Amino acid sequence: MVKMTNIFLKAGVITATILLLGMLIGYWLDEQRASSLTNSIEDLNVKYMDAVLQTKYIENFKTNEYFCSASVNKTIELIKNAIKQGVLLERYEKVNRFSSRLLMEKRKYATILMNLWFNAIKLRSICKDNYTTIAYFYTYHTKSLKEKTEQDIQSKVLIQLQKKCKKNEILIFALPVDLNITTIDLLKNQYNITSTPTTLINERWVFKGTTNYKELINYTTCDLNGAK
Repeated sequence: MVKMTNIFLKAGVITATILLLGMLIGYWLDEQRASSLTNSIEDLNVKYMDAVLQTKYIENFKTNEYFCSASVNKTIELIKNAIKQGVLLERYEKVNRFSSRLLMEKRKYATILMNLWFNAIKLRSICKDNYTTIAYFYTYHTKSLKEKTEQDIQSKVLIQLQKKCKKNEILIFALPVDLNITTIDLLKNQYNITSTPTTLINERWVFKGTTNYKELINYTTCDLNGAK
């Protein structure tokens, strides 16, 4: 009987050790991913500030059309890079179990994305460009299956819209409405955003819920003749 008790005790110790080791490894992996993401977002922030300086340079020194075109292209490239970082962040969020740092990185990322959006608006005005900006508002901590499904559908609609148009014509900025970011709260009040998903095109037209890309396209500068 004592022998059996010892066997069960040893088995319990081994099981507990394995579980603890698994948790430690999981925590370490989460921290590694969070650290990598932090570095990427800091780099993105520096590049954003550089883009803002380029816009200020154009505005203050009235530079030639070539510089304006180059700055627009670099800004669009930066926005695309920011979107890739957002996709990576979403992947990390799905596997993250222990680290709480990702939520703060999400808030940082959202503020950078907003700044990129505002800079793109200003640059479009200064350089007389005609690309379309789309702000897509969604709920990060949604518990509603209906809301989550609609958000997934609308996200895919916007990606479809972007693909249907010529390269660089549609710039999409996905912004969470429930992460306690004051500027997003101001935007919600200004555009009467009371539910998600909500799509804002060129800071003028608001579409609530799921909207087909064929309807949205009429409010953009999209040229279907330029579709691939």
